[in-house]
Amino acid sequence: MISGRLSRILNPILEQLKKGADPDRLSLAATLGALIGIIPVLGISTGLGVIVGASLRLNHAVLQAINYLVYPLQLILFPVFLKLGGTLLGGEVMEFDLGLLREEFAKSIPEFLSKYGLIGAKALGVWAIVSLMIGFPLHLVLKSLFRKIHRTWSNP
Repeated sequence: MISGRLSRILNPILEQLKKGADPDRLSLAATLGALIGIIPVLGISTGLGVIVGASLRLNHAVLQAINYLVYPLQLILFPVFLKLGGTLLGGEVMEFDLGLLREEFAKSIPEFLSKYGLIGAKALGVWAIVSLMIGFPLHLVLKSLFRKIHRTWSNP
């Protein structure tokens, strides 16, 4: 199979395909896992993945594996979504300071939401736009790849 750190995440997907899982459904789970995994709200991607996966009856293991795989991208893209939210949707452009955000959140959640709620909503808006732009092409690429892998293992 695959060697290295990715093997813990990608091998279960390959095993699912080998066992005859529907490549189209697995590609949808992987796509949604990637998109949910970069959402600019820290701490909700796993729970959101559970809700979306259960609602659509997707393979939870694949969705969460990809969510886990893209976690570093969430941290990298978080300040980008915040900045683009202010720039593209108008209003304040916030400089990202994780320490300050943690401190203010710990101090008072209602004050934190009052101060940063609109900025966060704009970041979510940008994430939604980006998700629509990359989600469909990503799904098509993964679907094609997963179908090819599935065919290879189904017809030895």
